[in-house]
Amino acid sequence: MQLLENLNKEQQQVVTTTEGPLLVLAGAGSGKTRSVIYRTAYLISEKHISPWNILVVTFTNKAARELINRLEINFGINTRSLWIGTFHSICSRILRYESALLPYDSNFSIYDDADQKTVFKKIYKELDIDKKFFSMGAVRNIISRQKNSLILPDDFFKFNEENYYTEMVHKIYKRYQKYLEENNAMDFDDLLLNTAYLLHDHSQILKKYQQKFRYVMIDEYQDTNYAQFKIVNLIASAHQNLCVVGDDDQAIYSWRGADIRNILNFEKDYKNVKTIKLEQNYRSPKIILNLANSLIKYNDERHPKELWTSYEDDAVPILKVLQNERAEASFVADQIRQLQENKISLNSCVVLYRTNAQSRIFESTFVKYGIKYQIVGGVNFYQRKEIKDIIAYLRILVNPSDSESFLRIINYPS
Repeated sequence: MQLLENLNKEQQQVVTTTEGPLLVLAGAGSGKTRSVIYRTAYLISEKHISPWNILVVTFTNKAARELINRLEINFGINTRSLWIGTFHSICSRILRYESALLPYDSNFSIYDDADQKTVFKKIYKELDIDKKFFSMGAVRNIISRQKNSLILPDDFFKFNEENYYTEMVHKIYKRYQKYLEENNAMDFDDLLLNTAYLLHDHSQILKKYQQKFRYVMIDEYQDTNYAQFKIVNLIASAHQNLCVVGDDDQAIYSWRGADIRNILNFEKDYKNVKTIKLEQNYRSPKIILNLANSLIKYNDERHPKELWTSYEDDAVPILKVLQNERAEASFVADQIRQLQENKISLNSCVVLYRTNAQSRIFESTFVKYGIKYQIVGGVNFYQRKEIKDIIAYLRILVNPSDSESFLRIINYPS
């Protein structure tokens, strides 16, 4: 079959295993995205499944766009009726369709991080809350975790110890939710929370989406939280044609509610699960994989897998332990200088760090050494003032109840 010619044996198995629960343990650089794209194309081209009956959930909007582009360009598939997107975009779509059953209009606004901060500042002022004792960031994180665990304000103390601190958090949570409803707005956590409860509480709506989504694929399953797990479980429970793709070795989002148990317990959550491991790496040389394998093997809570490759390289990883961050930055700068002396271009060098705050010492050191550099990232496009102002105008046009957007633009331009 021509569609399968460019895939290895394990990838072919992923593509052609279409019925029943399927767990794909895809190591880094193993062609995970390729497998998902080809599996979607196989369902449509070879199994003649209508795109309307397929749901593909990706971790980022960028990944969703890549899937759509490659399906259209490589396979000539019309993706207009195919539901591909992040959990948040899929849930937003469902909630707008079913808004008659919700305390929201279909034109509800979606509040981002900056919008939430503005609302919380108002609530803190309204309730006269001490920011020193009730850190706004900590309280927002607690509320986010409640939502991702599907805990509503009324059920807060069923799952949380009752004391002075949690009583105030509960009060803020209730006021925050009321404010959102008054402004016909949801935050990103609400999109998951409200979709999960919509499907759980309304059997006719659940049946509608179960019949529609006969084949469900979830990418980056190791990074899903409980609310996302529940949504997937509800929709896929009818046909059981659920394919989850992920790697428990790459679970890095527990700090924002991701639950590694979702992928670790998949074989217990569903019956007759088929598990396929993608272990051939196409990205890294053997010496890097051997290093990674030797470290991750000490993690007992994982699905065993051993990445391998035919790609050889003479480069040897170096571990350098230094006294402090200044010494570290100087060492890196010295290494870059040596590379320059060996005629290695600066655009072939990259410095990776765990948090953005760590960039400062590297920047000051590079300036001192005369090393030109570029910070990748910076202020997000949608966080720029002029962009947020334009979006606020558009929000008001769509949702006149959105007081946050109104307050943002009322004085601009002056």
